[in-house]
Amino acid sequence: MEPITAGLRQRLQPVAEDSGHSRELTEVESFYAQRDYQPAWVTEAGFSPQAHALLAALAGAEDEGLRPEDYDLAKLENVLDKARA
Repeated sequence: MEPITAGLRQRLQPVAEDSGHSRELTEVESFYAQRDYQPAWVTEAGFSPQAHALLAALAGAEDEGLRPEDYDLAKLENVLDKARA
């Protein structure tokens, strides 16, 4: 996991040092900083149970009155498929 952790740290630490970023990006940086930049959605074994639950929830977005296209589920599923290969 170290390469992923290092990549998260490298990309996100500058956000904390520059106040010109969006609130959302600042919150993402804060989330990962609190985790010492450990990945939230993957484990040594692949995607975490939380990642699979998120994809399942997004697949049912329309049942909740939401627009699935707003969440680009096809792109997320494509990333998951590539990671499995």
